[in-house]
Amino acid sequence: MVSVQAIDALLPQTQCGECGYPGCLPYAQALAAGTAPIDRCPPGGVDVVKALGQLLNVDATPYLADAAAHTRAPSVAVIREAECIGCTKCIQACPVDAIV
Repeated sequence: MVSVQAIDALLPQTQCGECGYPGCLPYAQALAAGTAPIDRCPPGGVDVVKALGQLLNVDATPYLADAAAHTRAPSVAVIREAECIGCTKCIQACPVDAIV
């Protein structure tokens, strides 16, 4: 059996929730339990699908087309501190609590 930590180490740690789980660790736990497919991580893309397939001994081939279709380039929000009025809308909008 593959450890949750080994699976979690392959995930991008964006904690975005796009996989349907509240973060990378819960997704890793579901993968370890065999209750989640290997193609639910858009930020990880095809590379993560292949790595998960190899680690979990799952043929990644059927998942690659879907993973490629949903992979996107990483995005960055730039906050211009000089123009910040303290409204906190950026904090409310951030899905991963990355703004401090």
